[in-house]
Amino acid sequence: MTDLSSHEPSPRTRVWNRDLWSAHTVCSFEISMGNRWQEGTYLASQIEWANRHFKRCFIHLGDTLHRHNLLDRMSPEEAHATSRVMGSAWLARNAEILETIKIPHEIVRWDHWLTHPDFPGLRAAIQDHYDSNVFFRGVVAQDVERFTKRNSAVNPVRCVDYLLEEAAGDTLFCRQNPMARIYPASELATYAYLSHTQVPDHLKGLHQSVRVRVSFHRRKEHGSIPQSSNTDSGEERSGRSGA
Repeated sequence: MTDLSSHEPSPRTRVWNRDLWSAHTVCSFEISMGNRWQEGTYLASQIEWANRHFKRCFIHLGDTLHRHNLLDRMSPEEAHATSRVMGSAWLARNAEILETIKIPHEIVRWDHWLTHPDFPGLRAAIQDHYDSNVFFRGVVAQDVERFTKRNSAVNPVRCVDYLLEEAAGDTLFCRQNPMARIYPASELATYAYLSHTQVPDHLKGLHQSVRVRVSFHRRKEHGSIPQSSNTDSGEERSGRSGA
């Protein structure tokens, strides 16, 4: 559990694109494993902001999605189990902070989508679109290049698998819950493409949501000092991205 008393005062959350998210009453914190901007006082600051602006929220925990980042060094079964433990550890560390959510809320872990009856069909449909549409492959390649440039250890094939699985799960989520998706980085090209209203009907869903990028300012006694949370050059998961 996070001891709030041992931390500096919460940073101030800066939120982008108000004209897009202000129409939504539901938000989702898109949590990735290992992203320091989604822990401790940074998470507390985002929750403080969400309490003021939304009527309902989700903690969308991409724990077992993270298994793609582990598959080069362990079996699929071990990677799934390890990433699940990472998610449970995140929940335990941040339990006290999550208790400060004042609006109705729900925790959704990634296994919910892996076991969803519609997931296999949608994941296959996105894969088919990737295999058959050269433009979409190019869009995904932009994001893969972004990750591999930042981290040479990233396996490009695993990265594509991560992106396409994440897109399938998030599409199902957004079909059920039109919302503002909160994450400390800009939207990926893959998601911008799949959010477009001209994608095939059987792939639609992300267009019902908006991506809300947040950054932070550390509060000081006499003003505030900007702190970059642009995880485009740091920790990120594929749409949240950790590939």
